[in-house]
Parts: sequence; structure tokens; C-alpha cells
Amino acid sequence: MCVQRNVRAVGEDRLNAITQLGDRLLSDTAVPDRQVLKQQLTCANVTWRQLSADIAEHCRQCQEHADAVRVFTDCLAHLNMSLDESENQLRLAENCNVVTFDGCRDQLKSLKVC
Repeated sequence: MCVQRNVRAVGEDRLNAITQLGDRLLSDTAVPDRQVLKQQLTCANVTWRQLSADIAEHCRQCQEHADAVRVFTDCLAHLNMSLDESENQLRLAENCNVVTFDGCRDQLKSLKVC
């Protein structure tokens, strides 16, 4: 968001400088050209407001995507951890040498994940 603030601050400064310069020119400009100059200043303000809104929206979307990637990464790490744990339990189960049905059932209960 720092980049967004910097871009907007620089843009605001430039727009203010242009507006101030335009206002000074208005007093020295012939009547027919004043309207043209006013329209250009208005257009610059409208264009800047739209660009500023577009920048803010783009940054919001980027933040949403970054958050989604973070959530996905966290879920993937949790899944990998669970799979590693299950693999370790299965390795241990391979070495249990259970012979009876009750022993098998007890062993399966001890391996139950959830």
C-alpha cells in the first residue's frame, strides 16, 4: 500500500500545481479561451480522480489475491504435515506384526487420524 500512497501523493501534488498554474493563467486569458482552459482543468481533475480510484481498486484486488495465496499456502502446509504424520503412522503399522482380529482392530483404532 506504500506504493499506492506514494503514487497518489505525487499525482495529487502535480494536479495541485497544474490547477494553481491554470488558475493564475485564467486571469490573464482572453474570455473565449478561459472556457477552454477551465474545461481542461476540469478534465484533468476528473481523469485524476478516476485514475486514483482505479489504483485503489487494483491495490485492493492485489491484496485479496495475496491473502488468498497466503491461505492456500497455509492449507497446503497443514495438508503436507498431516500426510507426513499419516505416512509415519503407516510405517509404524507395517512393523506391528498383528496376528489376531482383536489386535488388528486395536492397531487400526490407534492409527485413526482425525
